[in-house]
Amino acid sequence: MKFTATIMLRGIAIALCLFLAACGHGPAGFQRPNGVAVAEDGSLYVMDFGNFRIVRLDPEGKVTGAFGRFGTKEGQIYHGWDLALDAQGNLYFCNIVDDQQLTIHDGALVFSPKGKFLREIGGTDYTDDLETSANIPYGLDVDNQGRIYLADYGTASLRIFSPEGQLLGTFFGGDDSLYTLGAMGDVAVDNDRGLLYITDFNYGLLVQFSLKFDSQGKPILSDTHVIGRYGRAPGEFSFPQNVLVDDLTGHVYVGDQGNRRIQVFDDRGGYLQQISLPESEAADWQVFGLALHENRIFAADALNNAIWVFDTDGRLLQKIEGRP
Repeated sequence: MKFTATIMLRGIAIALCLFLAACGHGPAGFQRPNGVAVAEDGSLYVMDFGNFRIVRLDPEGKVTGAFGRFGTKEGQIYHGWDLALDAQGNLYFCNIVDDQQLTIHDGALVFSPKGKFLREIGGTDYTDDLETSANIPYGLDVDNQGRIYLADYGTASLRIFSPEGQLLGTFFGGDDSLYTLGAMGDVAVDNDRGLLYITDFNYGLLVQFSLKFDSQGKPILSDTHVIGRYGRAPGEFSFPQNVLVDDLTGHVYVGDQGNRRIQVFDDRGGYLQQISLPESEAADWQVFGLALHENRIFAADALNNAIWVFDTDGRLLQKIEGRP
C-alpha cells in the first residue's frame, strides 16, 4: 500500500535526530531504550527507540557503532520495540508504523550484525476501513532452531514463524483458545525444557505453556500454568512486560514495571527473588527489555536512558548510557 505522503514527525527530538543523521553524526546517549540483546562474544545491542536506531557496544559498554534511520520505507525504523538475536547473530525487532495513531503497517524487521537490512517477517498493511485489529507486535523471541515468535498486543495473539518467515501457527484471541489473554506484552521460549512464557500485563500474570512441534513442524501449545497474580507482594505483578528465560537453569526473569523490579521464578513457577535498582542510582526506573549473558542480567531502562547490568544475585555491576 502507499503510505500517507505526510507523516507527522514527533516533536523537536525527531527533527534533531534526523538533522544529526543527515550530518553524519549520531546522538550521544540512549533515548528511551526498550530492547537489549547480547551476542556470543559479549557484544551488546540496544534498541534505541527515541533515536530510531540500534546501537552496538563492546563487552565493556563502549559504543562501537549504530545503524538504522527514521522512516517508513523498507528497512527503516518507525517504532522499534524489543530485540532478539538468532544463532547467526542477526537482529530481530518489532516495528510499528502509524499515521495519527492509526496503525498502517507492522511486522518484525531483521538486520545482520553489521546493520544490513535482510527482510521483514509477518508484515501487514492496514487501512481505515479494515475491520480487523492491527497485530501491533510488542515483543518477540527467536528459538535455537531459528523460529520466530511474535507477541501481538493488538490482537492478543501469538504468531510463530519458520526461520524462512512462513507462518506456522497462531494462538489465542479466538473462541477456541486454550487461554484468553488480556494484553500480550512479551514471549520467551525455554529451548531445553520445551516451555513457552507469555506476559499478560492487563491481568498481571505470567503464563507458562508446554511447547512441542509435530512431524510437519506445526507448533502445539498445551498444559497452561498461570504464575502469579496482580498485586505488590513477592510473586505478584503490576504491568509485567518483558520476559527472559535462562536455558541453563530454567529460571524466568520478568520485568515487573508497575512494581519497579525484576522478578525471578523457577521453571515450575516458584518465586525465587526480586532485583531492584538501588535508590542511590535513581528514584525510579522502567524495565523495558531483558537479556542474559555469562551470569549477567542486562535491563533496558527507558526512564533513565540506560542499560543496567546485574549479577544473578541481583547486585548492580554497571550502568551503560551509550555515550562515546
